[in-house]
Amino acid sequence: MSVKKLPSAQVALASLRKNGNQFQTAPLVPQPMGGVTYLHPKKGVRAVEADSRVLAATGQFYAANETLRHAIQQNGGRAEPLQFGTSFIKQMYALRRVVWGVSGFASIGYPCSVQADQLAVFYDYLASCHRDAIVCDGAAGAGVLGISGVMAEERGITTLGVTPLQGMSTMAPRTHMVVYGDTYQQREVIVGLLPDILVIFGGGPGSEREGVATLEGGGRVLLVDDPDHSSIPWRTVPQMLQAVGEKRMLVCGGLDEIAAAARKLHASAAHTVRSLRPTRFSALRHHFAA
Repeated sequence: MSVKKLPSAQVALASLRKNGNQFQTAPLVPQPMGGVTYLHPKKGVRAVEADSRVLAATGQFYAANETLRHAIQQNGGRAEPLQFGTSFIKQMYALRRVVWGVSGFASIGYPCSVQADQLAVFYDYLASCHRDAIVCDGAAGAGVLGISGVMAEERGITTLGVTPLQGMSTMAPRTHMVVYGDTYQQREVIVGLLPDILVIFGGGPGSEREGVATLEGGGRVLLVDDPDHSSIPWRTVPQMLQAVGEKRMLVCGGLDEIAAAARKLHASAAHTVRSLRPTRFSALRHHFAA
């Protein structure tokens, strides 16, 4: 039986709005990747798997494991050693443009119409004011992260995804893709360190940890959620509460507030990114070398 092509952006977004699954009409068919394994936090040693259509549709992979790189290439993808990814990030940081990040829930089975509307406002802002932006995220194909990847591609915005070995079976295409760590939680620090400004659309403990990593690296955070009923208890997170007081973190819930908040954080971040990036880059390089 032939495997269907990956869904179009329009079809993917409709599915994401309905149930958080962009591959609803063309289910993923993960295949083992050259015998490479990872340690699952609950299920022990597991085989790394990925869908060949996603591998072929991703612009460039960066992975430390040579066997994995060969398997990616055998399945139609393009793969270079992880140090090439480090070089790409260094080049990205050498530019004056602000690096953005997106975080939020990435689970199948939950409608995401509200988040899709919010992300559309954010990406329309980037497309109109910062078309040369780079957006970093956790590379998943579900929920907020799935919407992020599709909307960025629609608008011609470059993306840098970070997927752990655990996540390769459910990832979606990105312009660039770093493979780091075994588990989702291990990759969170990378997602948090990469951007100058992380925009969180709801989210849970993982998004909270990514936001804290961004703030501790000197970056800014925009939390798009109801300030009084947020899924992230930012008032009880010391780093976030302090950042709100310092105007390094903004919390907004209305669609009409998103662009203005993003613009405000961009204006303040633009004055400090060049001085803060060297420390973040050193931390990223340390993680990649471990």
